Parts: sequence; structure tokens; C-alpha cells
Amino acid sequence: RMDFSAGLILILANLNFAHYILPGLLPPDSHALFRMKFITAFHANTNMSLMQGRLMANKLGDNKIEEFFRKALGNSDSRWLRKQKRLRNLLTHYLPDEQIVSDLQVDTTRVGAIERFGGGLSLDEIDALLNRNMVHLSGLIESGFNLAGDPFWIGKIS
Repeated sequence: RMDFSAGLILILANLNFAHYILPGLLPPDSHALFRMKFITAFHANTNMSLMQGRLMANKLGDNKIEEFFRKALGNSDSRWLRKQKRLRNLLTHYLPDEQIVSDLQVDTTRVGAIERFGGGLSLDEIDALLNRNMVHLSGLIESGFNLAGDPFWIGKIS
């Protein structure tokens, strides 16, 4: 479906930018890189879940589409990410909202706040999860569009 395909292409471009381009532009331990990867992965999973819901609600999916979304969203990394709304809000808005502030100690660091709302995972564990998830989703979308490998060899793209 063209309307959903366009959305998936945008998600693919965002995932690949966050995973392949940004690490070359930002220091590997920068908060900005972590934030961009988290926000990109969170929104990719959330938006793909919305697409899946709409397709299924309108009975527009077939077995192949259902399997695609099951592979994309049915893994533990994706499920974990979609539950991290408070961490998403903290990383998107820079400052915690009142509810989050009440859950933090006065001397909590940025890393401490991320780990507090990261479901018991350390910053490094969350970062590894983000990388795994972005590669997983990107690979599935690429294979769905037959983009696996290098599609720009002469004769592959017409």
C-alpha cells in the first residue's frame, strides 16, 4: 500500500540516519547522540505500531503484512521501547515534567535520570538495545522493499 509504504520509507531514512550518519557527526558518548537514537527508535516503533493497528482495524493486511509487523514489533526490544513514554518525554523535552521530578533525587544526574526511567537498564544497555532495534527494523524494512545488500549496482534499479 502506497500510503503505508511512504511512511515506512520515512522511518527507514530516519533509522539509517540515526544509526549510520549521526555517529560520524557526534562524539560516541554524547548525550545528543543517545537522545537522537532513542527518540528515533521510540518513534519508529510507535509509528509502526500505529500503522499495524490501522491496517488490522481496517482489514487491509494480509498474512505477509501481518508477519512483517509481527517480526518488527514482536521482539522484546521493540516492546520495551514502546513502554518508555516517560523516558521519551524526558529526552524530548530536556527537562522532566512535575511527575518525573517527584520521582528523582535532587542531585540526580542526567545519566541517573535516564537509568531511573529506563526500566532498570543502564545507559550502556539502553544504547545497545537502541542499536539492535534500529538495525533490526531497518533490515526488515529494507528486505520488504527488496533493498537488501547494495541495490544501486547497475541493473538492480531501473
